[in-house]
Amino acid sequence: AVVSGVQWMALEGHAVALYGWSGTDLVLLGAFTTCLFLLYSLVPKVLVLSGSTFLNLSILTSDFWAVLFGVTVLQERPSLLYFAAFAATLAGLVLYHAHGEPARGPLRHPPDSDPEALPGDDGGASPG
Repeated sequence: AVVSGVQWMALEGHAVALYGWSGTDLVLLGAFTTCLFLLYSLVPKVLVLSGSTFLNLSILTSDFWAVLFGVTVLQERPSLLYFAAFAATLAGLVLYHAHGEPARGPLRHPPDSDPEALPGDDGGASPG
């Protein structure tokens, strides 16, 4: 946040100084900053609890709010394909969460290799 603020002031400081800030502008800027803080704070928790696939599927469902805004505020009518895609995404989210993240098996090594050896390690043999 500090780096972004410094960049903002360095690149757009003159425009920021000339802008007529209102209370609404400051509230909206504060709300945006709070939402970003919550996003960056909660994503690691979601990754630990549910995994990256669940997070990505959840982000896909966030388009629902954009469509809801379009329908209610902009009076738009979404295509029927949107509802089919949204239903498929929700089904994937529910199925994934119901079964959990797939378990990873142990790392398998070829039978003639030493799993303890480092890449490029020749076992101490001297050249030539």
